[in-house]
Amino acid sequence: MNDKESDWIFYLKLSKKLPLHFFSLSEKFSARGITLVPITLSELTSVNQGDGRFHVITCVRSISDAEYYAKKVQKTFSYLLHSRRMSLFMASSFSLVDDTHIFGRTKQYFFYSLPVELGLMCDTIAEEIYKVDSSERKWPGASRGLGSTVG
Repeated sequence: MNDKESDWIFYLKLSKKLPLHFFSLSEKFSARGITLVPITLSELTSVNQGDGRFHVITCVRSISDAEYYAKKVQKTFSYLLHSRRMSLFMASSFSLVDDTHIFGRTKQYFFYSLPVELGLMCDTIAEEIYKVDSSERKWPGASRGLGSTVG
């Protein structure tokens, strides 16, 4: 992950305090050259005003997080995913927040069922981000030239 564009990922906080698992995730990602940046929902909506695509990770680990997600976050994520502005990596054990049936075919929504081994999850997320970022920067035209046009 040497790209300047893909060396950070937003971590959406679902409560006022940073959860303890954030620090474990941050450590695992930093070993892969990626910085995890905590962000609130209001900050995420202001990021949406800019140009480009961004990546977001969120972990729903408690009932209060699941309720907050369902009431406040889910509509915003739905808009961002449908507009192809964001890639979402969701980890949860609650089926209430699993929107795979809606976003599963978009290649922008990835759901990880908890419990999951953090190293494996970080590896797959880093790989998906690399695929997305490298495909967005790939020349869409043909690989061969047209040849000489001078006769």
